[in-house]
Amino acid sequence: MKFFKMLFLLFPLLMISSISTAQTQCGPRDNIVQMLEQRAGEKLKNVGFVNSNRVIEIFVNKKTETWTIVGSTLTANGDKSSCILFYGKTWLTFEEPVGNPASF
Repeated sequence: MKFFKMLFLLFPLLMISSISTAQTQCGPRDNIVQMLEQRAGEKLKNVGFVNSNRVIEIFVNKKTETWTIVGSTLTANGDKSSCILFYGKTWLTFEEPVGNPASF
């Protein structure tokens, strides 16, 4: 639960930082999800709700340990738009919370 609260608090900062990077990829959610599945073999692992129209989604490939964080929005006309915010390698999953989340 603390993880989702942290995402809720950090989402505005993530959105601002993603706007300033030239590598941000945005588009219809279905296209982004399809691209992540086909190119990276990543599947949806976690969802954090920001509000009724916005979510943060984490896609992971357990074999290659790659991950992607996507911000998705439900638009006023009902379309789902997504932007890739961050991606990387070495995704670790813990059964129990480990240490201080801010210490890395």
